[in-house]
Amino acid sequence: MNYTNYIDNLYNNQNIDADNSQKNLVSRTYYENLVFYIDNLLKKNPDASLNELRNIIIKDSKVIEKIRDFCLIKKSAPGMVITIGTKNYQHEFVVGNQEEVIVYNDTLIPHTNLMNYDTIFDLASTTKLFTGVTVFKLVEMGLINLSDDVVKYVPQFTNLSGITIFDLLNFKLLGTDKRVDEAKSREEAESILFTTHPLELKYKASSYNDFSSMVLKYVIEKVSGMDYYSFLKGCVKHYD
Repeated sequence: MNYTNYIDNLYNNQNIDADNSQKNLVSRTYYENLVFYIDNLLKKNPDASLNELRNIIIKDSKVIEKIRDFCLIKKSAPGMVITIGTKNYQHEFVVGNQEEVIVYNDTLIPHTNLMNYDTIFDLASTTKLFTGVTVFKLVEMGLINLSDDVVKYVPQFTNLSGITIFDLLNFKLLGTDKRVDEAKSREEAESILFTTHPLELKYKASSYNDFSSMVLKYVIEKVSGMDYYSFLKGCVKHYD
């Protein structure tokens, strides 16, 4: 069978509704290899059910081994739950533990609670992506400059003199006088957050932290004149 036109359609259709940064992410050779693989699979297993074919594809892909290597050998994550498929069919993979360690009597000990299909995940740092988008929207609008000091917009951060928007986007290591999550009220939490100050790295490690994005939220609101979520919704609608 001649699959040339079918492969061409697969290759060309990947660019439908895609912006320039998302176009041609997959080569035509990839689609060609995929089609020939499926063709050979069907020829070798003419009587296999759809579910049996899926299992063969999963086994051939070695995706389970790759996930286990990522979590259990390389220890890049304590565990993962991955779902692939469509709205009509999903296949789930579960590997590893829910957390790497827990604190017990001021000591870090291995966490042994296994990841499972209904483990609840905290969105957590996923939201930093959206904070970054809103900042760059303000830059695009000409309302801020990445080299601007934080205190130019939110003077309440008195300890951040000399710290720029660019520093925050690069996760300048910051800390507070007390833990924000131990505050008894919103007002107390905010007063603690306003004590945010630069920290020095004691060890060779990433300076990745939450406080940079928390401070940026105040910058976004001050510059836009809107609450964070309202401005974010406007950005999403603009880029949709």
